[in-house]
Amino acid sequence: MPFIQFIADPTNAGKLPSKKKLLRGIMKGMKKGMPMLRDEAKKFGGANQLKIRTGNLRDSIQSSVKQEGDRVIGYLGAGSRSVLYARIHEFGGKSGRGYKATIPPRPYLSTAIRDNENELTKILNRNILQGFRVRRLF
Repeated sequence: MPFIQFIADPTNAGKLPSKKKLLRGIMKGMKKGMPMLRDEAKKFGGANQLKIRTGNLRDSIQSSVKQEGDRVIGYLGAGSRSVLYARIHEFGGKSGRGYKATIPPRPYLSTAIRDNENELTKILNRNILQGFRVRRLF
């Protein structure tokens, strides 16, 4: 297994990047990664595929990224006034008149996140590490 050593870029005079630069890298990575998760969720997660009748649920899946102070937050969600069933499909539960019908969970958002966690990590790492020189030692 290769060992990766991180060395500060000489243009940074041997210092770590500033917090502002790191946040900018995280923001850039999240802006690239969240649409990838959104697109994967629209595929409805492999074995947990939802039955598509109208495509409204798929079309309601959205992602966004925002910065709040020192935090960068990525959102992945679905649903709208016309797609009230988004939550019940993700988590399962009781539905129908008198809540007598039990809907099994058919996760599509959490599946997209779980199945693409490594790819999102790679995207974030590439963007956060700008300003660093990376050297592989074998």
